[in-house]
Amino acid sequence: MQAWSADAAAQVITFDDLVPSANGLFVTNGYANLNWSNFGYVTPTQSASLINSGYAAGTISGANVGFNAYSNPASFSSDTAFNFISTYVTRAWSNGTTHFAGYNGDALLYSADISSTTTTPTFATFNWNGITKVVISSNSHSALDNINIAAVPEPETYALMATGLLFGFMARRRKQAAV
Repeated sequence: MQAWSADAAAQVITFDDLVPSANGLFVTNGYANLNWSNFGYVTPTQSASLINSGYAAGTISGANVGFNAYSNPASFSSDTAFNFISTYVTRAWSNGTTHFAGYNGDALLYSADISSTTTTPTFATFNWNGITKVVISSNSHSALDNINIAAVPEPETYALMATGLLFGFMARRRKQAAV
């Protein structure tokens, strides 16, 4: 698993750049620099049976929407910690609750149940910091779109920022003393 690059520090995962492949409609490891398990995606407009489903209603951007494939559980994870900011949740076939759990390694840090319908996306704000895995489960498929995540800055980034602030403060004091 690659570490996130500096320009990928924050990202919104839309699934819109995915196209059907030999792997079917499953999100493969490495997509958006994450590991994916039991996570699918669909293009609701390509199938008449999906047009009136929560998949179509839950498609926020572009053509595709992700979902917890074969119901339970699905997850996305990284070898390095990240922050799970928000996502849109829509139930695919029946109104209900989708359970989200945030882990750092094996330690459960966060948990939330999001109620949603098949007709209107629910914007869910999490603001979970320092996690390595998000597990999604429900008694039916839940469509997810615009998953907003951010990389956790490395300690070196904080040190560099503090050094910059210190030099800025010292330059300001020096300028004020000269006046």
